[in-house]
Amino acid sequence: MGGQIRILLVAILLAACSPSAPEPGPIAADAWIRAVPPGAGMTAGYLTISNPGRRDLDLIQITSPDFGKIEMHSTIMEGGMARMRREPLVPVPAGSEVVFSPGGRHLMLFRPAGPLADGDGIGLTLTFAPSGRATGDERITVAAQAVVRRGNAAQGKHHL
Repeated sequence: MGGQIRILLVAILLAACSPSAPEPGPIAADAWIRAVPPGAGMTAGYLTISNPGRRDLDLIQITSPDFGKIEMHSTIMEGGMARMRREPLVPVPAGSEVVFSPGGRHLMLFRPAGPLADGDGIGLTLTFAPSGRATGDERITVAAQAVVRRGNAAQGKHHL
């Protein structure tokens, strides 16, 4: 019986010392950027972000080597007019998704590095922080690929 207790204790200690499974990170999908005429200084982008993890996250930055600057915006109605408002961060609650879509929350991409042709792939880097800790050291970085498209998302969804 003493041997069985020792085996049980060793098993418990090993289980306690083994690393736990990493928390799943955020996922970016269906990313696309609206095609614009050559020489245009900005365009809009859209995507869906899922957070399958157990903790709330804030999307604090999106960058791309193909654009000088990317901002997150929401569309609000003021006095019967649609206006854009810059969002310094976008909350992504645990177990949910946030959709960036035409007429709603979206990306504004400024100063393209070159022409954007229909079907081009654009690399994006999304940076997240634990909710409420945007100035802390802990960061989660997710790489995504967006497709340049004419028109709107009704033309088809494109997974990353």
